[in-house]
Amino acid sequence: MKKHLKILFLLLVLTLCTFTGCSLFSDTTSSSSTSVPTAPKEKISLDTTSFQSDVTHIFDNTYSITITGTGKNVSGKQLSYVSITFTLFDSDGNQIGIAIDNTANLTNGTTWKFSAYGTTTGAPATFRVSDITAF
Repeated sequence: MKKHLKILFLLLVLTLCTFTGCSLFSDTTSSSSTSVPTAPKEKISLDTTSFQSDVTHIFDNTYSITITGTGKNVSGKQLSYVSITFTLFDSDGNQIGIAIDNTANLTNGTTWKFSAYGTTTGAPATFRVSDITAF
């Protein structure tokens, strides 16, 4: 059973990564991605059209980023822990960091408004969902 869940999770992450290549802007803006379809055994349904990013230059070559959006618990049960991780890339496509958020005790049918935060060396130009953990 655990092996099947791992395979299902990997398929979900790959599907989400395919649909969530989003651009970042120096001001808070919406991405132009479309919603990810809900798979039958998926635990979290992301609305990628709700993704927004805010990049702030802190000092020298250090930046902070906050990515906001929504995800809904569609598992049919309460989830004790949920996290979302975004991988951040510079304008040359190099991975330069991650932004992450998590929550606990997300009841079935509840929408989670996440705010993933990260810091980078160098300005992030794009991001993508790289991991969703839910149990």
